[in-house]
Amino acid sequence: MLYLKYQKMSNKTTWTIIAVVVVVLILAGIVYWRLSAPDSEEQSEQAAQNLEQAAEQANQAVQVDIPSVNPLDAALPDVNPLEAANPFRTKNPFE
Repeated sequence: MLYLKYQKMSNKTTWTIIAVVVVVLILAGIVYWRLSAPDSEEQSEQAAQNLEQAAEQANQAVQVDIPSVNPLDAALPDVNPLEAANPFRTKNPFE
């Protein structure tokens, strides 16, 4: 009995035990997470409603009239270049 108490475990056995403990802890965490999570169907319905509301709000975007920012709109006169081509306003001699 005294011999078994002080006997060292092999390195392979130690790593096997550590791996089993880690896998059991991971599985326990996954089971706890899945059982504590609210109903996924309710979550998906709520997400769909939120998406529809966001789409409706995006479609009702506020339209703003942006004034013209061209400062030369009021300063330039309307000039027809064809009327200004002949400044002398004489009668056509070939008519």
